[in-house]
Amino acid sequence: MNVSELILLTLAHLNEDNDEATQSEYREKLLAHFNQAYMEIMRCKHRLATSGEVTLADGKFALSSLSKKCIKIDRVETLSGAPLFFSVNAEGVATVLSDEEKVCVYYRYLPDALVENGDEPLFPEDQHACLADWATYRVLGTGSRARQLRGDLFYANYLRTLARIPPAGEQAEKIANKY
Repeated sequence: MNVSELILLTLAHLNEDNDEATQSEYREKLLAHFNQAYMEIMRCKHRLATSGEVTLADGKFALSSLSKKCIKIDRVETLSGAPLFFSVNAEGVATVLSDEEKVCVYYRYLPDALVENGDEPLFPEDQHACLADWATYRVLGTGSRARQLRGDLFYANYLRTLARIPPAGEQAEKIANKY
């Protein structure tokens, strides 16, 4: 589902019209709610992973120099694949214990926020509707007690779907030393 389909689904949940005026009236509020849930899902549940080659300056590089918005570095290796020790400080600068000029960084990242009508979330499509459930819950949560109770149904749907969202791809975290 893309953003425009999510907006239409949320308006249907709210028993609102789906004309242009209603869509534009709710658009910004719904986008904020969609992105709130989307970023939480991508940060905690369906964490995307990628890698990139980085040039070190005095054994250091800034996380902002990576191609995507890094939320966690999984590992740093030499270009030949040997693992390297590293640390990241509070300012987002990684220090790598290596004399190498270039290293390969494997990291988790956050995708861009949903903005345009054609934007789609980067988790399985059959679970996209949970963003509309979350937005409906948030909109109904500001009303009377009866509206809040109706919103609880959508929150329960959101939580059920959230439990089914898998970790991202082959690079999903695995339990190390389980036994």
